[in-house]
Amino acid sequence: MHAPGNVVAFEVDDIDMASRSGWSVVLTGLIRLVRDPGELAQLHALRLPAWGATEFDRYLALRPDVVSGRRIAGFSRPTALAR
Repeated sequence: MHAPGNVVAFEVDDIDMASRSGWSVVLTGLIRLVRDPGELAQLHALRLPAWGATEFDRYLALRPDVVSGRRIAGFSRPTALAR
């Protein structure tokens, strides 16, 4: 479990199978427990679904210190292999 003050990495990827291309972005930084009532109200208003089987009652915020990413360029398959 991640605790406030820990350094974490959060990765998001996408790939387009048709073009055989994609991208990946990684954010690395400190997380904090959101406690500000105004910020909590904004987050509750988003009505974000929980990822797990239970409801959640806390939000962690990531302040990225390092952002890295890459694009995966598509390529064409030779006609003989495309079949």
